[in-house]
Amino acid sequence: MMQLRAISKTPGIAISGFGNNGDIERSLQAGFSEHLIKPIKLEKLEAAIERAIGLT
Repeated sequence: MMQLRAISKTPGIAISGFGNNGDIERSLQAGFSEHLIKPIKLEKLEAAIERAIGLT
């Protein structure tokens, strides 16, 4: 993700079954804009996508 971010502004959302503070921090440090924890409700995913592409 960090390599992709170096050449592009493509947003990324991490989706994982792990969600302690360390997991979330590693995702953010890797360049993801958000870290969602499975199982994910559709509304949460839609909201994260909207934030990532700048609709909200």
